[in-house]
Amino acid sequence: MGETTRNKAYLLAISPLTPLHMGTGRSGGVVDLPVQRDTLGYPVIYASSLKGAFKSHLYRQGNNKATKLLGPEPDENVEKYSSPVSFLDAILLMLPVRVSADKPIYVTSPLSAGRALDYIAFAEAFSGASYDGIKDALRKLKGTEVNEGEIMLYGATTDSKEMFIAGERLKAGKASEEALLEVLSGFVPEAYKDFTGTLGVVDEPVFLSLVERMMIRQTRVRLDRKKKTVEKGGLWTEEYVPPGSAFFSVLLFNGKYAESLEGAEESLETITGLKYLVVGGKESVGKGVVKLHYIGGGE
Repeated sequence: MGETTRNKAYLLAISPLTPLHMGTGRSGGVVDLPVQRDTLGYPVIYASSLKGAFKSHLYRQGNNKATKLLGPEPDENVEKYSSPVSFLDAILLMLPVRVSADKPIYVTSPLSAGRALDYIAFAEAFSGASYDGIKDALRKLKGTEVNEGEIMLYGATTDSKEMFIAGERLKAGKASEEALLEVLSGFVPEAYKDFTGTLGVVDEPVFLSLVERMMIRQTRVRLDRKKKTVEKGGLWTEEYVPPGSAFFSVLLFNGKYAESLEGAEESLETITGLKYLVVGGKESVGKGVVKLHYIGGGE
């Protein structure tokens, strides 16, 4: 009897390089086509959307072995095998925001850091891996004492007592000189690593307010080309997550389910070798390109 295939878990950092729209369909609100959100109101990439984006990309490449890992097609016998690869919903961890008369900084909240820690605890239990460095940074963020209307800064190079962030005036305090953003640098695109290294922590109401202020709402039209007028029902508004946002998910590889699939571990390397992906199906208008960064794997 061969060796049992072991479970693996990869921490998966997802950074939009272009505005990102992971849609929920048409709504009756001010925004006709909003993005997916969790019960707290934060943008989220549902696991089904994430898995579908991986599967579509590999399917177009003709990589049948890798697509096998992501589950059968609708026209296949769905009871034939179970997908060895699964994902957790990608949650928002950090957001880049503009600071008046200074470089942008990344901002998070204790709750967001705590949710990421819960994901890591599950990944460790599933695979036996350890992610101590990232956990230490997130624990400090989660334990940051921050009051209403205040931002606590890690790695700040300024002694300013106030900051205007995305048009909101906040009291500024130094939590620590530690450059926690460097520890979490895998979660952000290269262009955003040129920031000052400052990472700010705000309370939940402020963080949600900043998220709403930074969201992109784009109005689009569909024209009647002969009349040069907007078609009936051809005016709508779409919502996008801004580039540079940092989402956090976990990719899981179930060893038991993989044993019945030949070459499963080699195909997994194809999946985790993908560095870029299009999420949300807006590639024709230059939207939805994300950068992927994998950490661990249960080694």
